[in-house]
Amino acid sequence: MLVLSRKEGERIRIGEDIFVTVVHAAKDKVHIGVDAPLETIILRDELRPKISVIDSEETTEKTNETIEENEINIALDNQPQDSKLAS
Repeated sequence: MLVLSRKEGERIRIGEDIFVTVVHAAKDKVHIGVDAPLETIILRDELRPKISVIDSEETTEKTNETIEENEINIALDNQPQDSKLAS
């Protein structure tokens, strides 16, 4: 881990297009600003487990929907030809 000292108003550059600025520094808290491209995900680390659970639940829901759609399609494909024409 790289550890840097910065004063209020000073910046750190990460790569070509990400900047971290010390906005305010107090005794027990630091306010930072992050300038990054819109497609960059910036997330407080303590929120990551919660987001992972939400993503996992959404993925499970989408997977279940896909399975149901596939089961319907398989059922329709296994119908006799005359039944398919009637529906």
